[in-house]
Amino acid sequence: MYDTSPVITRGSPKNTRRERKLSIFYRRAKDAHFGGINGLALSPDGEQLFTASRDASIKGWRVGSCGEGAAPELASDMLGHADWVNDLALRPELLASCSSDRTVRLWRPEGGLSQVTLAGHSDYVLSLALAAGAPLLASAGLRGQICLWDLHAAAQAGGQGLRGPGRPAQGLACKGSVYALALNVPGSLVIAGTAESLVRVFDARIGAKVMKLRGHTGNVRALLLNEEGTLALSGSSDHTLRLWDLGQQRCLQAFAVHTDSVWALAAAADLSLVYSGGRDRCVYRTNLATRTSELLLEEAAPSFDGGAHAPQAAESAPVAATPGLPAYMRCAVLPDRRRVLAADEAGCLDLWDLTSGSIIQHFRQVELDAKAAELFTPSAVPAWFTAGVHLGGLCLVLEPPGAFAAEVYALDLGFGGVADDCKLNLGEQLLRAVLAKWSKGILKDCMENGRASAVDCMERLEVAELARMLDSALSLAGAPAAPLVFSEAEDEAAPADRQAWAQAADAFDGTERVGQMVPRWVAEAVLRARLPHVPQLKCAFILYPAEDSGLPALKQERLNAPAILLLHKVASYAASKLAEAGWHVQPAPVYNSAARQAEQDEAEAADATARANGTLEPAPKLELLCAGLAAPFDLSLAALRKFLWRRSDELAIAYRVLNPSTPARRPVIAPPAVA
Repeated sequence: MYDTSPVITRGSPKNTRRERKLSIFYRRAKDAHFGGINGLALSPDGEQLFTASRDASIKGWRVGSCGEGAAPELASDMLGHADWVNDLALRPELLASCSSDRTVRLWRPEGGLSQVTLAGHSDYVLSLALAAGAPLLASAGLRGQICLWDLHAAAQAGGQGLRGPGRPAQGLACKGSVYALALNVPGSLVIAGTAESLVRVFDARIGAKVMKLRGHTGNVRALLLNEEGTLALSGSSDHTLRLWDLGQQRCLQAFAVHTDSVWALAAAADLSLVYSGGRDRCVYRTNLATRTSELLLEEAAPSFDGGAHAPQAAESAPVAATPGLPAYMRCAVLPDRRRVLAADEAGCLDLWDLTSGSIIQHFRQVELDAKAAELFTPSAVPAWFTAGVHLGGLCLVLEPPGAFAAEVYALDLGFGGVADDCKLNLGEQLLRAVLAKWSKGILKDCMENGRASAVDCMERLEVAELARMLDSALSLAGAPAAPLVFSEAEDEAAPADRQAWAQAADAFDGTERVGQMVPRWVAEAVLRARLPHVPQLKCAFILYPAEDSGLPALKQERLNAPAILLLHKVASYAASKLAEAGWHVQPAPVYNSAARQAEQDEAEAADATARANGTLEPAPKLELLCAGLAAPFDLSLAALRKFLWRRSDELAIAYRVLNPSTPARRPVIAPPAVA
């Protein structure tokens, strides 16, 4: 998910410490998942269902009355993981979750409060198992790591928030990645399903390998143990289920009921009746005593690869379903770098405005590349973020100094009562909007106590300046749900309080410490408006008279201006300097926008009529040229360099008096070809 290339911090060229990235995850809803469900856990009384999703969230649903026609009701929205949540394990007093952010988290099932973060894995954590009769949790994932956690020690070390033991009580290892785990009741045996097509058995008390069970020909993705710990059931991507006798170390039965990978298992305590779910979208019930299987459920699919003899499911529709939205599969950042198109798996598009956090347009059954080309505008805004959809929603990743590489005029963001040349930094403004509640909590602490404990590592804040910045910040009030804020782990060996984390923007309260939760570069931007130097915010250019124009050269031809400066201001500047030299000309606007050019053509036609009637004095017009073409007044300097100049040397803009009979040819700026 993250680029690990070093970032050089400002003011210290020898400092190659990489700053922690910050991500902003735009949510389309609070009460629905918009990523695939990777894990389920049902409370012992059947009243509450927990769902773990690829959208980095865990949700608790009240499902006890669903059989009576009621829909599942959201009971808790558990946020904390910063990547896919891959598995859940539940006891009455504890819910455990694991994630691709390399952490394991412990939660209170009632209320969904995070208690402890367990850090010890060096790669994605894919599977969990709880011992029914001992305070032991096992976690495993890629790189073959298996970690055993003492839950009593975790509870004592946990405290509140993001605190927790930094290393597991014990570690085991497999040669291949581990996709499934099971523990016997006393927690003395650990069973692991691996990418080696093996079921490995360990003695958890001494960390020793006991046996390995061969028979599968694909990854082992699901495991169960009977209550006595003598029998194991496994499901594999080779489409089969296998029943193992651990005492005899052999396979007792094999069942090939699925037509694709077996992903999930559930069974009675004695394994006499087994339910299996697979990639073939089917759920089967298998009686191990009679060796018979029946298809219970089948999710809707385009076709079933069983021909005329495909079995009919006993249930054709679910009793109830938790709400969900189609996951985003692709996205396209528009050239203004303030809007992003996201395409979901249902073939629909959402157009996001990043500065308001809202969806401003929805398109049905439209191809992403075609719509992106239709919405193209010739802007040349630096890439101040990277966008992705691997969580099923739109996620922006920011890191310094690139996060502050783009500016915009305040008027373009809807700010009123400001000068037309007032500029704002897009990265700074978005961070301040997303962390507004955190900043307000800091401000309140400073005003009440003279200093905020969360910013002890920083110099004293200017309270009045911070209050002024908060009053003029962007608002995300129009967002469908509060965005999530993610931060990556400091490094692989970081303690639990510096691991990856996620929190809703509206859940910050000012107690989140700088350096632990909030990266220092973010705090400097949000609380002090201190940004690293980014040279691409300026654009150097030459403004000179075209050959044979008869116009004089300006006293200063080499200029340096904001890269977002529009050409109409360059034209006005040239006209004013020429007027000082005794040459009175008016800018002759040319626009790339068809709508604005149509308005300009109407205005010129009206002027021509007025001059013909003698009511308007004729006046010479000034046109701008770049690379021999008319320079559109609605392009910025950066866009002019990118789309017309297209050279690495200094941008050159010529001016001359417009000859109405032979005006400069207008450029045709087409969307870039899709790779």
